[in-house]
Amino acid sequence: MGTKIEVDLANERVVLASMIKSPAVRRRLSTSVGASEFGDPRHAVVFRVLTSMVKGALEYSEDTVEDLAGGDDYGGVAYLRALVEDYEVSPNVDHHVSGLRIDAAKLAVLADDIPAAVEAATDPKGDPVVLSRILRGAALRVERTARSFDLRGKPLRDAYYDEL
Repeated sequence: MGTKIEVDLANERVVLASMIKSPAVRRRLSTSVGASEFGDPRHAVVFRVLTSMVKGALEYSEDTVEDLAGGDDYGGVAYLRALVEDYEVSPNVDHHVSGLRIDAAKLAVLADDIPAAVEAATDPKGDPVVLSRILRGAALRVERTARSFDLRGKPLRDAYYDEL
């Protein structure tokens, strides 16, 4: 397709800055968030490094980040300093984690489902059921991600069973 789509990954920046600044947030999120949920590959590296710090009981330092990154591109020390300067520890970090996950679902739709849908829609011999399945799957991916954080307890369980 060749079209470049700009995506604002502010939720990722808020989560990472909160993890850098707060050891408690870093410990908690290192077990509840995954590196694959970050849309910016540099952010995934930073998250992986911060998680390694938790596992190794290490304090945050720029030298430790550089060492644990192992040559992977994480944006550099200047980028991390800018994150720390631009963002405070969010009292609503869980909200930003939910936003990060929804952003990840949207990015997956853009990267995987939309190209597949375009291919299915432009195939003159294509089966319309295939196109429908792709589009329905894309919608469900975003809906499930959003719903899993909007519903809690019994409403979440009921919604899950309704889909089965």
